[in-house]
Amino acid sequence: MASIPRRAAASDGITVAGDFAATVPVIAVLALALLLAALDPTVFVGGGTDDLHYLNAATCIAQHGYCVPYDHWSTRLPFVLPMGAAIAAFGKTSATLAIVPGIYSAAAIVLFVVLVQRQFGKLAALVAGTLFVATPVIFQSLVRVGVDIAELAFLLAAVFCLQSRVRTGAWLWSLLAGLALGLAILTRATSIVALLPFAVGIRLLPVQRRDWVAFAFGAASVLVAQGFVDVLLTSDAFHHWRLQLGHTRIPSSELPAAAAASGGPLFNPTIIGAWKPSSGISIHWTVDALVNLIANPAIGPTLLFSLLLIVGGRKTLDWKDPPARVMIFMLASAALWFAALVFALAVDPKPRMFTPIVAVACLCVGALGAARMRGKQRLMPVACLLTLTACGVVSANRSVRLEPASELAEKWLADRSRPLAIEDSTAKFLALVPAAASAPIFPRNPATRVLLLGMNSCGEAAAKSKLAGWHVERSAAFRGTQPVGFGSADQSNTRLGEPAVVLCILTPLSR
Repeated sequence: MASIPRRAAASDGITVAGDFAATVPVIAVLALALLLAALDPTVFVGGGTDDLHYLNAATCIAQHGYCVPYDHWSTRLPFVLPMGAAIAAFGKTSATLAIVPGIYSAAAIVLFVVLVQRQFGKLAALVAGTLFVATPVIFQSLVRVGVDIAELAFLLAAVFCLQSRVRTGAWLWSLLAGLALGLAILTRATSIVALLPFAVGIRLLPVQRRDWVAFAFGAASVLVAQGFVDVLLTSDAFHHWRLQLGHTRIPSSELPAAAAASGGPLFNPTIIGAWKPSSGISIHWTVDALVNLIANPAIGPTLLFSLLLIVGGRKTLDWKDPPARVMIFMLASAALWFAALVFALAVDPKPRMFTPIVAVACLCVGALGAARMRGKQRLMPVACLLTLTACGVVSANRSVRLEPASELAEKWLADRSRPLAIEDSTAKFLALVPAAASAPIFPRNPATRVLLLGMNSCGEAAAKSKLAGWHVERSAAFRGTQPVGFGSADQSNTRLGEPAVVLCILTPLSR
């Protein structure tokens, strides 16, 4: 197999204005990201998902300027503060909520492509970036309300700053790297795991003692500032961290109550083994997280493809070779990230928690795939990359969206001649519908006509909401962006096994 390319020259990165060839990978990958975001433009889902908690925190900030965090979602200030500012400026709409995640996603994509291009060249950057945005767990988060890409963007910014320190010799980059890592930790506390890889990485770099001091000062200053604000507002410097570590005490359908009551999340096998498997595979708590990640279509194909290339190119991974040394170090960091999150912090091991591992996997695919292509061994990497990208496009195009159902719900609620109440969980899905804010909530308020949102059929949705047996007065089902049924009876179906979002008006049978 061809050897891994040596570090690209400075001119190979995006450093010279007007060097259009150097910008091609970034432009191409951003274009693919825009296509995928257009095919799957889901911004907000609501219900019991995290985005409703972020919306509530940002809405409080929009109304009051600042709100003392009250749960672990509201502590993520680098995300909820700008989202609150956006809501205050432009109103609470889907387009407004897409601004902050969209900016973070664009930053993460550009940083990732530039990092790979600086280290391994333009071809590697193009391959790695394409696979990165085509991985479902990434493109599904491009404009979605959530901190996954925001956290990754800050981590990539920290790596970019250290890379710039080596390239320029300016110690100020070390300070900026520390600040970026501190913001990543403030965005989500899981990034504290990255402290060890960054410390080891700085030790391996040709830097001076003042770089250590600058990096540590940058990271600590963010966390100290957060503690200072907490002291002023709550008299508890660790208020932020108590909320972060209390996430397992919040009732969740993903964690049984008995496991949640077993103690704190740190190194707790009971909690580790009790999370609902993301792919439905349960073998043993020591391997369930890994097996389910590999089996999950949102992340598994990318991981398997990278493993295939790593195994095939293992003879080129010589620690004496600088490019190979970068990959080995990043792979070790990814392994640490997985082990620490799953076994030390006992987080819910859903694919979205492992976007840094996706970035490392795509980096390896870019470097090793480009090496194969240069060595005339093009068939396997090109075929796999095209297949995974095509699967990503198809997956994005088949996604079920709630926006059309929300628009129809607003029309139905606007008909004041026949008042509607909203089923409790449905109200959480319709948090962006203005008319839903003033409608009575069922069953807290008695009603003869109830609006219900669910999946597949009104009968199935009614049964889950303890409304089984109620008459379906009106219904609509949606796949993708188009409604597929209207009428006086439940007209939803499961054509070709596709899931459908259903919007129903139910009345008691006694009517």
